[in-house]
Amino acid sequence: MKPALKKFIFTHKKISIASAAFLLLLIFHFCYVHLIPYNALTEFLGRKNSVTIYDRNMRLIQVTSVDDGVRRQYTPLKDIPSEIKAAFIKAEDNRFYDHGGVDYRALLRALKQNTSEMRTVSGASTITMQLARMVSPSARRSLMAKIKDVYNSWRIECRLSKEQILEAYLNSVPFGNNVEGVTSAARYYFNRELTELSQEEIYSLAVIPRNPSRYNPLNSPEHCARAASLLCDKSAEEIEGQLKKITAFEWPFYMPHYVVYLKKHYGEDFGRKITELHLGADLNAHEYIQFQIYTYMEKLHHSRIENAAVLAIDNETGAVIVWTGGKNWFDDEHSGQIDGVLVPNQMGSSMKPFLYALALDRGMKTTEVIPDIPMDFGSDEVYMPLNFNNRFNGPVIMRNALASSLNVPAVYTLSKLGVQNYYQCLLKLGFDSLKEGGIRADLGLALGGGEVTLKELVTAFSVFPRDGKYIPLTYEEGEECNPDEVRQIYRPDSARIICSILSDKKARIMGFGFSQTFQTSYPSIFKTGTANQYQNIVALGATDRYTVGVWMGNHSGNTVMGKTGSSVPATIARELLDFLTDKKAGDFKLPENYRKTKVCAVSGMAANSSCPNVTEEFVMKEELESFCKEKCSWHSVKNGKLETVYPAEYQKWVSGDFKNTRIDYSSSPLKIVSPKNNAHFYADDTRNQYQKITVEVTGGASSQEQLEVVIDGGKAQFVERPFIFNIPVRRGRHKLNVTLGEESDVIEFDVE
Repeated sequence: MKPALKKFIFTHKKISIASAAFLLLLIFHFCYVHLIPYNALTEFLGRKNSVTIYDRNMRLIQVTSVDDGVRRQYTPLKDIPSEIKAAFIKAEDNRFYDHGGVDYRALLRALKQNTSEMRTVSGASTITMQLARMVSPSARRSLMAKIKDVYNSWRIECRLSKEQILEAYLNSVPFGNNVEGVTSAARYYFNRELTELSQEEIYSLAVIPRNPSRYNPLNSPEHCARAASLLCDKSAEEIEGQLKKITAFEWPFYMPHYVVYLKKHYGEDFGRKITELHLGADLNAHEYIQFQIYTYMEKLHHSRIENAAVLAIDNETGAVIVWTGGKNWFDDEHSGQIDGVLVPNQMGSSMKPFLYALALDRGMKTTEVIPDIPMDFGSDEVYMPLNFNNRFNGPVIMRNALASSLNVPAVYTLSKLGVQNYYQCLLKLGFDSLKEGGIRADLGLALGGGEVTLKELVTAFSVFPRDGKYIPLTYEEGEECNPDEVRQIYRPDSARIICSILSDKKARIMGFGFSQTFQTSYPSIFKTGTANQYQNIVALGATDRYTVGVWMGNHSGNTVMGKTGSSVPATIARELLDFLTDKKAGDFKLPENYRKTKVCAVSGMAANSSCPNVTEEFVMKEELESFCKEKCSWHSVKNGKLETVYPAEYQKWVSGDFKNTRIDYSSSPLKIVSPKNNAHFYADDTRNQYQKITVEVTGGASSQEQLEVVIDGGKAQFVERPFIFNIPVRRGRHKLNVTLGEESDVIEFDVE
């Protein structure tokens, strides 16, 4: 082969190889730019943004920060004023709509300027290149970093329209001071919404990203004004004069516990799909009640009351009006960031209305007499409730038992209803906290023995002004609740009777005296409660429109000291209702199927002329005529003196200093009421000589006055009325048999 031919072939091969390599490079470039997924861009566009949260009156509650502490509010391009878009394009990339990501003319000009000056004079970065740098940042600025920006800008231009690029840029450009995007920057530097910016402020805003430290309009208005004046027809002096009028802005931080809850409630949508929230909350009411909490707690520092929480809702819509989770978010010493609205606690007697409403639904009459006397419940695990003042009131009707918050009648009522029935009712009311172990509280559920949250308690309590209907909470202004979660818990009449009882000031006297705490100029209902170990105190209040709950205590579990009772949270609840309620607050509805009539408050029967304590109570319309015919048989006047006859079960209670009183033993059959059948006792050898088992036997129609008592088949012993006596404690299984005339009763018990 001739040398010339060899040279030609060799050259041709080199050209072919070079062409192939160039073609491969073009293919790689095309694939890299057009086809290979740009995951960093996808992640960048899907980042969480700040959520701007307003109250019902358009007062700003918070602009939430994203995970790195930055405020970055997102505004769609269509809502960004055209003057702002034009100013940033003029300031950063005048040929934005004419290039494909890289402005080669500006790039050559910058290269020439930087070479001649031997330093960086111009960067020639387009808006797309700046966006690429945000999407895929480099550790340091270098030639390779610049090339990387160029390539990534091509990738962005292939995937996004110019409008999408501009929108992403304007919402992400950093302005320093943990602020990104034009919306947050306008608020931080000028204390304004985007639509409120003047021309001077718009162009000042546009130059800040060049050097946020040098062009900060708050700290360096002269430098910012000089740079802005080059973009518009305003002089630097005019602009600087405007900038010096700016008032300082601080990011608001209201209702922090509520905002944290909303983040969890909305989940991944918070900051992505949701970037603005208009709540039904009232910031004025929040500030008012926060001040009240501070004021009262300053007086209670000696009582170990270290924290408080308040929740108020609109009964018509379920909207949250006030959500105050604690006294002070920044009080680390007392766990200030724990949300007291969401912490499960024993809420004590505040749970009793739910029990009595269920009792009404299950057929209990408002006039039914409930014993408030020393009683023990259960068998192997004996439960002996006491009233908060360690006193017993004898026979009471539901109105006095609930309004005065008596414990024994509540436990007695639950024992008749059945713990499982009441437990299922509480779950329907939304007390999800009771799902884990709540049933173990057993009869203690009557006194709030299970732990529930203030959120659950307030939502449940609002069923009473709503005629027994449960409505879940809503959060946004105008939001409609999920109809699948709305349910009728109680009959409307049952709920209305509970409202009547809880608004009855006279009925509270037995338990609370003539307290002024619950006095309002409008119809209202209240219920208070204290945990069984006095760790916290709670109060509920409601009108036909609003329901309020207040919790006070501490998160350490320490006992609340002092004699505060529930009066302080009740006062706060009343004051918040005063703040929310206008003079046109409506009356609570009367039950449709009941009518009021005069009733003896002791016997629950239609009052006669001798009854010393008469009240008005609801009786079902269909039973009213027959009810009124049977007058009270407990009270009568003999020889000018009032005589009261109590049923047999009250013999122990009456055995004190009751004058002109006797027991109708024939009112019930002979029965051993204490101890219970199959009861368990434990002997203490160190105190054996002092230990006794008290036995109480009631009833018996026989005229005989002596009761025959036989233990374990031994010798009979006799006791006289009232049949209350002691027997010795001996280990083993024992049988107790009592006889009176033709009647007898028997139980067995163990001593270990």
